[in-house]
Amino acid sequence: MSCYDPCCGSGRLPDEVQRATGRRFPGGRVRIFAQEINPISFLFAVVGRKLHGLEMTLKPGSSIHHPAFVDATGELQRFDLAVASPPWNYVVSEAIYEKDRFKRFPFGWPPNNGDWIWMQHILAHLDVGGRMVAMLDRDAVSRTDDPIEVGIRQHFVESDLIEAVVLCPWEISRPRWLAHFALQQAVLIVVNTAKKRRGETLFVDTRPLVSSYLAGELTADAVRNSVIDALDNWTSIPGIAEIVPNSVVAKAGYMLAPELHCAECKL
Repeated sequence: MSCYDPCCGSGRLPDEVQRATGRRFPGGRVRIFAQEINPISFLFAVVGRKLHGLEMTLKPGSSIHHPAFVDATGELQRFDLAVASPPWNYVVSEAIYEKDRFKRFPFGWPPNNGDWIWMQHILAHLDVGGRMVAMLDRDAVSRTDDPIEVGIRQHFVESDLIEAVVLCPWEISRPRWLAHFALQQAVLIVVNTAKKRRGETLFVDTRPLVSSYLAGELTADAVRNSVIDALDNWTSIPGIAEIVPNSVVAKAGYMLAPELHCAECKL
C-alpha cells in the first residue's frame, strides 16, 4: 500500500505508520511518500529514513503551494492512505486557490484559517477507497464564526467522508504529575472514501478515560486499547464512544466536537 504525508516534519508519522503495519501484518511494508517545507525538519526526516529503513520517497517544499507528487499525466498522484499533522490555524494565501490547476478545494476556501484547506488537499490525493487521518486543533471541528469553514464541514459530512472524530488523550503520553498541566486539545479526523457504515459518524471523547488514567485506575495502554476497540469494532462505549447519525450532526450545525455528541447521547 502507499501512504502520503504532505507535511511530514521529522518523519515521525511515517515511521509510526510503518511500525503499525508491521504489528498488524508481520513482514508487511508501506511505501511512504512525504513532503516537508522546513529544511531542518526535512534533514531530520532524511536521517530518520536511513535509521529506520523506511521505504520513503521524500521531497522538499510546500505541498499546498507546490505539490511534489504528480503522475505521468501531470495530475495529482493518488494514494491508498494518508496521515498528517498540518500546522494549525495558519492563514493561506487565496492566490493559491485562484490559480490551483489541480482543483483541490471544491468545498471552499476559508480566508482566515487553513485547517480545512489541508483537509481538502489531502482528500484530493486519496485514491478510490482511500483513507486518511489528520490531527487538527480541536477548535477546527467546532468553530462557527466562519460560514465558509462551516460549509466545508457540511460538505465532508453530507458526502459521507468522515468516519470518526477522536479527542486526543495526549495526557497519557506523559508522566501523571506532568499530565495535570493543561495542553491545547487536538482531534483526530478519520476520513474514509469507502465507509461501510454509511450515514453515521463515530465520536470518541477520551476525557473520562484520561480522568481514570490520572486517578491511577487505568494504564496508558488501557486507554489506547479502549479507543482502538471503539474504532476497530465500530462500537459505542457509554460516555466515551457514540455512533451518531449524520442527520443529528446536521442538526448540531455540523459541529464535530466529540465531547458535544457524546454528552448529548448521555442526556
